[in-house]
Amino acid sequence: MTNLKESLMYDLKIDEYFSWFVVALVPFLIFLAGAQDFIGVIGFTGAIFGGTNGILMSLMYLKLRKKKKPLHPILKWPRFVPYLVMLVFGLGIVYEVIYQLLT
Repeated sequence: MTNLKESLMYDLKIDEYFSWFVVALVPFLIFLAGAQDFIGVIGFTGAIFGGTNGILMSLMYLKLRKKKKPLHPILKWPRFVPYLVMLVFGLGIVYEVIYQLLT
């Protein structure tokens, strides 16, 4: 919970209290809204937020590569790698949504 909260606060510049609300209360509110399995709700929200976080990190990587400064060795990945990472995270999000809708 803390890592996602800090990611929302520092990377996306979201207020500390609102980021706590998103991380802690959204799964609980989904459960109160009628979801039958709290562990399933945690898995669903984790897949959505984790996948979104992975996609955002890939976008930050692409933005950093566009700068004209000398590249750090970690930034010398082939150009297709961040797009592949975004595809995998995106497919994970889609899979989790479809899985939750069908069960």
